[in-house]
Amino acid sequence: MVDLDYAVPPGEYIAEWLEENELSQAELARRLGYSPKHVSMLIRGSALGTDVANRLELVTGVPGARWLQLEAHYRRELERLAFEADSASAKAILKALPVPELRKRGFIEHDRRKPGHCILELLAFFRVGSLDALVERMESAPAVSFRQGDDADSGAVLSWLQIGEVCAEAIEVRRRFRPENVIPLMDGLRELSVHPPSHFGSTLVDRLKDAGVRLVYVSDFPRTKTYGASRWFRGHPLVQLSLRRRGDDTFWFTLFHELGHVVHHLPHHKNKTFIAVGDGDRDKWEIEADQFASTTLIPPSREAELVGLQSLEDVHQFAASLGIAPGIVVGRLQHDQLWGWERGNGLKQSLVVVDE
Repeated sequence: MVDLDYAVPPGEYIAEWLEENELSQAELARRLGYSPKHVSMLIRGSALGTDVANRLELVTGVPGARWLQLEAHYRRELERLAFEADSASAKAILKALPVPELRKRGFIEHDRRKPGHCILELLAFFRVGSLDALVERMESAPAVSFRQGDDADSGAVLSWLQIGEVCAEAIEVRRRFRPENVIPLMDGLRELSVHPPSHFGSTLVDRLKDAGVRLVYVSDFPRTKTYGASRWFRGHPLVQLSLRRRGDDTFWFTLFHELGHVVHHLPHHKNKTFIAVGDGDRDKWEIEADQFASTTLIPPSREAELVGLQSLEDVHQFAASLGIAPGIVVGRLQHDQLWGWERGNGLKQSLVVVDE
C-alpha cells in the first residue's frame, strides 16, 4: 500500500469516465436525472450516496456497490490524513498503547510508521468511532492498584481487557444470569481441577455460559501484572483469565476469586471492573473474593488439617479426599507459609492459554 498525502474522491473516477466516453457533465446530469450543479458537486468531492451509486450503475455500467466502495475508501482516507495531520495526538495514543503486542497477536496490521492506518485499526479494535472517543476510553480505563515501585502499564491493561471483550463477542450465552445459577456449579467446577487442562479449558467455558457467564482466556501482556478480571459485558458477567505464572494453583484460585465477584459484587456494581493483580492493594471487595476462592477450594472445616501435611504423599491424599488437584493444596500451603515457596512445586501443573 502506498500512502498518499491526499484522498481521491469518487468524483475523479466520474470525470475520467466522462473523458473516456467523450461526454459532458451536462449530458451526464441529463442521463442521471440530476441538475448540472449536483453533478459538478459530485465531481468535486460531494458525498456519494446509494441513490447516486444506483443511477451511476445504470448509466456507466459500473456496479453501484463499487461506487459505494470508492466513497467509503475516500472517507476513510480523509480520516487517515486527518489523524496524520494531528500528529501530536496520534503519537501520544500510539505511544500509550502496546502497538507491537497487538500486531503480534493479529489484532492490528500496521505499526507506528504508518500512524494514520494504525489509528484507524485501533479505533476498530476498541470499537470506537473517533479519536476523541478513543482518548476518552483510555482516560476512563479502570484503575489498577499495584505495589509501590511496580512499572505497570495502563495502556497494556486496557488492551488486554479489550481483547477479552473481542473474544467474548463470539460466546453465545445460553441463559439469563442469576447468582443462584452459578453457586451450584462450584463443586463440579472445582472437581475439574484433577483433569488435564486440555479437558477442563473448554469445559469451564461451556458450563459457565450455561449459567449466563462468559469466560475467556487471554495471555497477559508485558507489564500488565494481571491475573484475572471480571466485569459486566453486554448483559452478562465476563470473567477473563491470563494464566499468569502458569501454575494450576494460581489458575484455580483466580477463577474462583473472579467468580466470587460474579456472585457477590457484579450484580450490585455493574459499572465496575474488578482486576486481580496479585500483590496489589486489597480493598474490601478483593478480600471478600479471596475468601470466596479459599473456602470454595478448601472448605473451612478441613483447613485445620493443612498444618499436619508434611510430605508429598500427605498432599496427594488430602487433595484426593477433597477431589481437587494436589497443586492447589501446595499453593495454599505456600501461601499460608506452612511450606516454603520452593517446596512441592513438582505437584503443580503448568498451563498455557487454551482459548484466545
